[in-house]
Amino acid sequence: MHNNKQNKACLAVMKTSLILTALLLIYPTIVQARVVEDVDIRQASEGSEIQINFAFPMQYIGHIPDSKGNNVRIQFKVNSLNGLDGTDIKTLSEHSNLTWDHSSAPSVQEIFWEGGNAGSPVLSILFNHDVDFDVSGSHDQRSVTLLIKEVMESPLLAEAMEALKVNDYTKALRLLTKAEATSAGASHKKALEYLGLARQRNNQFAHAKAEYERFLKLYPDGPDAVRVKQRLDALMTANQNAQPKLRQSKLSSPKEDGMWDTSVYGSLSQFYFRDETSPQGGDKRVNVSSLNSNADLNLRMRNKDYDMRFQFVGSHDNDFLDGRDNRKRLSRLFFDFRDKKHGINARLGRQSKSSGGVLGRFDGVDLGYEITSKIKINTVYGYPVQSSRQTNINTDRKFYGASLDFGDFLESWDFTTYFIEQKNKSLLDRRAVGGEVRYFKNGKSLFAMVDYDLHFKELNLIMLNSNWILTENTTVYMSLDYRKNPLLTTTNAIQGEGVENLSDLFDLYTAEEIYLFAQDRTSASKTATFGLNQKLSDHYQLSVDITATNMQGTVTSGQVIGYPGTGTDIYTSVQLLGNNLIFDNDSHIIGVRYNDRDRDRSYTLFMNSRFRIGQSFRLNPRIRIDYKSDKQDSDTRLIIRPLLKMDYRIGKWLYVEFEGGYEWRNETFSGIKQTSSGNYIYMGYRAIF
Repeated sequence: MHNNKQNKACLAVMKTSLILTALLLIYPTIVQARVVEDVDIRQASEGSEIQINFAFPMQYIGHIPDSKGNNVRIQFKVNSLNGLDGTDIKTLSEHSNLTWDHSSAPSVQEIFWEGGNAGSPVLSILFNHDVDFDVSGSHDQRSVTLLIKEVMESPLLAEAMEALKVNDYTKALRLLTKAEATSAGASHKKALEYLGLARQRNNQFAHAKAEYERFLKLYPDGPDAVRVKQRLDALMTANQNAQPKLRQSKLSSPKEDGMWDTSVYGSLSQFYFRDETSPQGGDKRVNVSSLNSNADLNLRMRNKDYDMRFQFVGSHDNDFLDGRDNRKRLSRLFFDFRDKKHGINARLGRQSKSSGGVLGRFDGVDLGYEITSKIKINTVYGYPVQSSRQTNINTDRKFYGASLDFGDFLESWDFTTYFIEQKNKSLLDRRAVGGEVRYFKNGKSLFAMVDYDLHFKELNLIMLNSNWILTENTTVYMSLDYRKNPLLTTTNAIQGEGVENLSDLFDLYTAEEIYLFAQDRTSASKTATFGLNQKLSDHYQLSVDITATNMQGTVTSGQVIGYPGTGTDIYTSVQLLGNNLIFDNDSHIIGVRYNDRDRDRSYTLFMNSRFRIGQSFRLNPRIRIDYKSDKQDSDTRLIIRPLLKMDYRIGKWLYVEFEGGYEWRNETFSGIKQTSSGNYIYMGYRAIF
């Protein structure tokens, strides 16, 4: 039996390796849900600008360290988890490495989603060296931007320039090679240009040609590109004149305006996950034993007028436990086209959207056209995706909609209004109108959204989020949220009926009864959050928030029994963020949460630290302690979870990771005490290209 398991594991590794080698381009092979939609890095006047776009609104709270270091941890608040499927919520709490075009930001080593608590996740960005930076959230809470600033020429560049002046090319090449590998923005641009010049003057013509071509790929526009292009043309002409017998090269410098920047980037990974528990006096039980294989493939082509992109992120889980099926998921598989000159954009395939009345994942097409610089019309058509495990296009449900964006009024206001209609077979599933309002000025931001169903004549969603920078060190934020849970659609009528499709109810009930059941099966939630982020010193920040929620009950109708509401639950959180406390560029988050709910009280203490040892090794120790007591009886629960994550970078593209954790649990249920323990390991590799 043991040998069979080993054989099964070996076959699974071989199978998934072949899948990864093929880059997982077969449609039914799928992926985990992703919090981050994409990472866009572009050159700015002061350096490099990193924009991280989210699949749904994420409220930026703060970051640490303040403005300089070789890493930054950015903290967010998810004001309502309602409307997200279980996979999305789970992903909010997990670790996930992100992919981006590495050639566009040489100083960035790694970007990853730390997760932690689903309601207060953290995003971390690691750099190859210390940089100056600014972090800012967007007015619509769908992105965060980090500007890597280059405020002065590095000492390496200054010394390299002096070596060039005296024709010491050996020294200049050594310094410029190091400067090019460790700088960003304007400094990287200058180092790369002069690296090519130094090689040319040192008669290393093939190397000089390669450096010039790399420069033009990274920086195709501007006077610097014209100068480098002239040097490359001169180098090519001189080479051709020196070797008249060779066939004339077909390589020619493209016109500056039409030059295409083509990049292929992404990651491949495999991780083994094992989780087991050992109840006191009982046998050890293996809960999870699986191998997860992931691929993230991006192809991007852009020039002055056009931007085209293909993205595929896929995963496959091989479960080694008897009686378990392998799992597949699909998060994204789309082609995106943007015509910047005419203001046209189109995205076709599986994608996510949280605006224009589309509040989740779907298979379809999203089109946009800029009528003027301030008015844009959008249309969308597609099929909702209930879960990322859905591997095919479900044509039973389909929707279409249109929206108008009105932007940049009074340099502060943006608006969106929309109409959307959705059908499930022959029945109307959803018909709604809504809109968004966005405001950002002088450190004050506001984002509001409303959705009203015309068919059911009920408010589906209304939310208001705002941030206000009171002083340089103090930020306050607020969120008010009311929504149907889940979003009110006719498909909700199947809940509790024991069927998978709405059409299964057609022979049992009339259309009017089905519409009524849909309303009866739909609850509503109210959430209010108030918080403060306070910088205490160069090394410490304090974050405090309080959240009140209320979940309404549902109505008993047909054969389905409703459930009561929860009453008002109160959640309080205090977090202290610190950096450079023990070692240079370390970071720490220590937090306490208190939850006062209708049935119980719970307390959580957690600590999350990150240490960087050299350029390649990282340690991430964490511990979490949870205690819960029931208000109506003597039931209690105490859970202690210490964890350790380690990762090591081999070269520039390969990461080896290991994470292990232990759980000790002591519970009293109906007067009976139970003690159990468990452990898990998560290990594997990630190749980034």
